[in-house]
Amino acid sequence: MLRYLFGSQESERERVLALAGIDQAAALVQRIAVEGSAPHLALRASIRSVLALEADSVLEIFIPKRCG
Repeated sequence: MLRYLFGSQESERERVLALAGIDQAAALVQRIAVEGSAPHLALRASIRSVLALEADSVLEIFIPKRCG
């Protein structure tokens, strides 16, 4: 019953990762508003997470598989 109410440990991890992504995006928006720019790699990671439409898991969105 508890697993049904709270989900598995894996789903909890996915929720935490998704929330961390939202937090990172908000911090980047604030930095751009205040300083006019943000680190390229952080922007790229946030944009990639929004455009990841066919990921098998939340983890794959934030740590994409390497091609080749």
